Amino acid sequence: MLINMTPHAVNIIAEDGAVTVPPSGVVPRVTWDRRGCGTMAVEGIEVPVTAYSGDPHVDPPLPDEQEGVLLLVARVVAEAVPGRGDLVVPDGLVRDEAGRVVGCRALGRVGRA
Repeated sequence: MLINMTPHAVNIIAEDGAVTVPPSGVVPRVTWDRRGCGTMAVEGIEVPVTAYSGDPHVDPPLPDEQEGVLLLVARVVAEAVPGRGDLVVPDGLVRDEAGRVVGCRALGRVGRA
């Protein structure tokens, strides 16, 4: 079973067909501890600069791993929890003439063979 935890439907375009995986309605996001560390001038405007530190936090938390269940997540989520064996990301992106992503050809595992 594949559960789509991205905010949009994902079209998987494989050699032998295509499938659209609807979003589950739960979208984990990654946050870090942040603090201001100064400003910099950009074309005459002072722009705040923020430092990110510590370990990333996934909110809402991912469900516990379950046998036979893969979670389709954004790459940044998969990178934030590298020890998880149940996370996959869209891979081999397919784009339309305007460069917009319209699907993927595969699912990828971050940091795993």
